Amino acid sequence: MAYQTEKTKRERLYDDVKSMRRLVTYIALFIVTVFLNGCSKSNNSAGPVVITASVNGTQWGASVTNVTFNKTPTLHITIHAVSGSTSMNFDLNPYTGIGIYPITSSNGAYYAVDNGSSGVVYNQANSGQVEITDTYSDGGTRTFIKGKFNFSTDNNITVTNGLFTVYLELN
Repeated sequence: MAYQTEKTKRERLYDDVKSMRRLVTYIALFIVTVFLNGCSKSNNSAGPVVITASVNGTQWGASVTNVTFNKTPTLHITIHAVSGSTSMNFDLNPYTGIGIYPITSSNGAYYAVDNGSSGVVYNQANSGQVEITDTYSDGGTRTFIKGKFNFSTDNNITVTNGLFTVYLELN
């Protein structure tokens, strides 16, 4: 004689809870996967992002770059580059595309040195220029800007042979 056991109400409820937990886990994993894939952006699809120069005769290259822009009231671009305990910054205001931007009160530049516990020393440029030599798109949301720069500061810092290729992420 075969015995057929029927699950009790409690056992059926336990199975339902296990199924719901499994479903919630799969949904959470799906959401995390979609979020992470949707947020990833590569800097290498249309060329490298570089900023290099010579600072008082010593080669300098940025390990981190950041480009920001503000569209109001005119297009204003800030290029910021960091290498170890030093950094450079350029403000192009207003940014109008390819051309020469002399260092002025609105088109500024500086070379900064982080001296640890004694703080950051900002060496404001008093002469020089930033020249935008080319702009191009990767066919998507990125607009690349290529150029060169040089400037001098009151603290006897001379930046020469500066070259850059950076991009604006236009979303």
